[in-house]
Amino acid sequence: MSENQYINERSFLYGSLLATLAYGVVATLSAICLLVLRQNRIPIRHRRAQFVYVLLLFTLSTLGLVFQVKITQAGFIEQRDFDDGTAGYGGPAAYLGKLFDHSTDPVFKGWMSCLVITNWFCDGILLWRCIVLYEDNRFWPKFFRFLPACLLTASFVTGILHLKQITAPDDSSWATSHFPFNFTILYGVVALFVNIILTTMITIRLYIHRRRAVRALGPGHGSDFTSVISMLIESAVLAEVFVIAFLVPYALRHWFCNIIIQPLIQVQAIAPLLIIYRVAQGKAMTSLPQHDNTGRSARSQSRHSTLSSLGLGSRPRLSGHRRTSSERPIVDASQNSSSNTSQAVSSMDQRPHRNLSPGFSRTHWDPECGYSYELVPTTSGDDELARPERRIIQNDLRSAPP
Repeated sequence: MSENQYINERSFLYGSLLATLAYGVVATLSAICLLVLRQNRIPIRHRRAQFVYVLLLFTLSTLGLVFQVKITQAGFIEQRDFDDGTAGYGGPAAYLGKLFDHSTDPVFKGWMSCLVITNWFCDGILLWRCIVLYEDNRFWPKFFRFLPACLLTASFVTGILHLKQITAPDDSSWATSHFPFNFTILYGVVALFVNIILTTMITIRLYIHRRRAVRALGPGHGSDFTSVISMLIESAVLAEVFVIAFLVPYALRHWFCNIIIQPLIQVQAIAPLLIIYRVAQGKAMTSLPQHDNTGRSARSQSRHSTLSSLGLGSRPRLSGHRRTSSERPIVDASQNSSSNTSQAVSSMDQRPHRNLSPGFSRTHWDPECGYSYELVPTTSGDDELARPERRIIQNDLRSAPP
């Protein structure tokens, strides 16, 4: 038995063991996500959607592992004496090498289908978050909706072409040996760029929100956005590193790709599960600082989700709780009298924090931060109070939606 055959057989075996370990991580994360989602107080519609998404990822990962075990069993037990005369050696390495190159075996088709569909699910959640974040964009709104859709379409088309080619019989014109182009490399490159571009678009949008929040509310209000950005980058890097680690050896026909491709289904499922877990657990949330009448900062008793307001939990909202009667605006839209102005001035004299509407919780930010609430403090010099950090509110303000 040649040294090359030993190396290839070891690589296939190591890859199978690594896939099993990665599946343990997926199973643990899935169980934790389901438990945390059950205890979370998010709307039932969003909770059910996340439940279904987690279960689908777990199902795809489980099916992928089952198919992987069957392939390993066939290579090392049932086809241990395999030799087709083309590889220069026989045994499990020759069988598995031919199988991973292209095969009509139904088990291999099922495994490759799970790999491609899992990647579509991971790209789909990034696409949805990207559309939600850019839906209120005033500049080129159609472009920021059209670009992510085109990226996902490209991933969908190249994934189908990859499945068609890699599962084609030897005498088919779609087979790798007959077709002049390898769609496996094309699909891997497209999937990699889709993940990078969508993650970058989301990160840029969050950074813009962070900059506006810091400018309007102070440096202490940017940590929430920084935490979300870090979470997204960490989750994306995990999948991207594995894809790059597979594409380069695969293009060079190196044995290392045999190790990386086998746990790829589980690694792709880990990234969105990490996001869902951290969102549901609230690890990307921090308590927003409040100010008392003496100007000192005090920790809020309730935690408000920055992820929810940015489309990473549910639909974008300004805060994660319902307003109580004490948080109702003092200035009513139906009243247009001078008493409203004096009432607003009186309230603002007792509220040392600027850029906040009177009578509102300090987590309700002005629309300059990019939120949908339309209580707009005036910024003209005519309406400013004697104290430069105090502002009054115009009489014709519309109250926020319930």
